[in-house]
Amino acid sequence: MNTEVKPYTVVDMCENLDDETIGIIEKRLIGKHPNTYTLTKGLAEQIVMCKESGLLIAIVRPSIVCAAYQEPFLGWIDNTNGFTFRTNKFIHAIIVVTLHFLPAFIVDLILRVQGCKPMYPKKL
Repeated sequence: MNTEVKPYTVVDMCENLDDETIGIIEKRLIGKHPNTYTLTKGLAEQIVMCKESGLLIAIVRPSIVCAAYQEPFLGWIDNTNGFTFRTNKFIHAIIVVTLHFLPAFIVDLILRVQGCKPMYPKKL
C-alpha cells in the first residue's frame, strides 16, 4: 500500500517534531487513508520493500485478533481491553460470525507457515 509521504520522512518528523506540531499536520500526512492505522501499515510495508534485498517476505495483516479457540486454552486473551473482553458472551452466543476475526492461534499458525519456503517465489 503506497502512501503519499515517504516512510523515512515520517520517521524523521516523529523524532524531531513535538506532538502539537504533528497534531497540526496529521490530516495532511494521513492523506487518503481512513486513519493513522492504515497509514502506518502502508509506511511499514514500504520500509520492508526497500530493505528486502532479495529475501522472501510475507506480510501478515489480520484485521482483528480475538480470543484463542483452544491454545493455550479456550477463550484465552492476554488482556481485558478491547473487543474480545467486552463481547465474549455475545460472540459465544452466535453460531456463525461473518466478521474478519481471527483467533490468536490461527494468527500464530499463519506466521509459522509464512516462514516455510514458498513454491513460487515472486519478486514484488
